[in-house]
Amino acid sequence: MSKTSEKRHYHEVNGIERVEYPCKCGQGFYRYDPDGERSTHNQLPHRCTKCNEQVFFSIPYPALRYKGRIFVDWETVRGLG
Repeated sequence: MSKTSEKRHYHEVNGIERVEYPCKCGQGFYRYDPDGERSTHNQLPHRCTKCNEQVFFSIPYPALRYKGRIFVDWETVRGLG
């Protein structure tokens, strides 16, 4: 089951939802880019999986939502070190 809130997409799996942020190109989703430089506001760089557009968010996507709270997914930030 999927539902949309704001621009984020939520995909439920066993009570945990994967939170995706779609690109405005309409074909891809933003993914955290561990090799990109942080913005001057210390936000994290992301790139679209389709058009490669770069944007910045305060949390790394994709993320996880459980019981109404959004959490960072370890698999997303593994290369953050």
